[in-house]
Amino acid sequence: MHGRVKERTSEEKKAIIYKQQQAKLKAYTQGIDTIFSQRKLNECDENTLLLIAKLLSNNPDIYTLWNIRREILLNGGKQIKQEAVASELYLTEECLRTNPKSYSAWHHRCWVLDNCPEPDWQKEVDLCAKYLKLDERNFHCWDYRQFVVNRAKVSYEDELKFSTEKILQNFSNYSSWHYRSILYKTLSPKSDLFKEELDLVQNAAFTDPNDTSAWFYQRWLLGKCEIPLKVLLAFCNTNMAVVTLTKPTEKPPYFYINNSKTAMNFQPFDENAKCSNIWISSDIPSVINFDQDVVSIAIDNESLINLEYDINNKELKYAEKEPRPLGVSFSEEIRPILLEQLESCRGLLDLEPDSKWTLLTAALLLRGLGGDENNLKSIEMIDKLKEIDYLRKGYYNDLRSQWILNDHLNNVMKNGSLFDNITIDDQSITALYNIEYLLGSRNISVSSKIFYEKLVNKISKIKRTTIQYLGK
Repeated sequence: MHGRVKERTSEEKKAIIYKQQQAKLKAYTQGIDTIFSQRKLNECDENTLLLIAKLLSNNPDIYTLWNIRREILLNGGKQIKQEAVASELYLTEECLRTNPKSYSAWHHRCWVLDNCPEPDWQKEVDLCAKYLKLDERNFHCWDYRQFVVNRAKVSYEDELKFSTEKILQNFSNYSSWHYRSILYKTLSPKSDLFKEELDLVQNAAFTDPNDTSAWFYQRWLLGKCEIPLKVLLAFCNTNMAVVTLTKPTEKPPYFYINNSKTAMNFQPFDENAKCSNIWISSDIPSVINFDQDVVSIAIDNESLINLEYDINNKELKYAEKEPRPLGVSFSEEIRPILLEQLESCRGLLDLEPDSKWTLLTAALLLRGLGGDENNLKSIEMIDKLKEIDYLRKGYYNDLRSQWILNDHLNNVMKNGSLFDNITIDDQSITALYNIEYLLGSRNISVSSKIFYEKLVNKISKIKRTTIQYLGK
């Protein structure tokens, strides 16, 4: 009909869009070729900068163009000219409007301010505040803020205040919680500030129990105690030597025969691993007299640990006399605080009995506190989580398996030695953890088919270990 604009068909629209894309691609390719050609001929000038700016405004993630731009700006010197600073900062702002999370644009802004004669750091702090009003979770901007406040000499107290304001505006602001953890790199559990932080977490948790941000921050705040590097167990026979450690290390252990260091060519248990807590060697020196020589091991220049000769199995072996119980991950000094946090979780569960994050945190706290009763309750909570949060049932099964296996191994260490026969009679175990605790045993019996298959597959190279399946 007359007076009405003809609507294009979907095919016509596709053809027009394709034509426009091809035109842009052609212009982009020509621009890139021109810039590379000028750089090769050493003919870069103001026009080159303009062309680079045009291309970056549309696609700020071409880091090669940023590098060429920096070359031109330096022009063989150590700093860029002050008169070029404003235009460079404007370009980054333009690029960040195109992509607020462009790594290259944020990096260039850092570089410009670090390489100019008179940077205005306070202006950058104010700009960060402006950006974070628009997008409070932009972690690029939070990282940039950390960069500029250090140079602007913003006080520690002012930054804490800023972070608190952002959290109170939105408890779900994970970036702000994370930024807070950077400010509190060393925060003593004995300080009043530590308790204030836990109160802030509780306020967030009671406001929205299902939001993850505060729960993760609480887990970081409570902290993990540092596990010392020690030899957990070791054995050496005519076929192989195995050393397991309490935590991974890049350096293999050292072997000594009668106090003389001996090359053993230890390799990580998992091939191609850069660090490991299990080291294995098949290069056993023929000169070892197992029942007479003093054979020792050492890690990181620590004192020598002597291996004892087992006449029944004709091998040398060592086991840590008081190994750290598995699953104890919190430092002893914050145990009273863990109890307080557990009571808070219980209070919240009275109001929100199906809050998955509250249940998970309570289970983790019970595990951190330890004890048979707490461990049993933690398993019950995991079983409930499998029903409430069934989409993550696999995760809860793995966590449950780890805890049950920990309990079995802790009983072995409490009542005997890691070189004893081990029986793990629990068909619910579906994941393999803490293999370094299992390698000393010559006989391992398990009732879970899945666990049995994973165990056989993992330690088949340890020929001295026999694994028996108890199921039908």
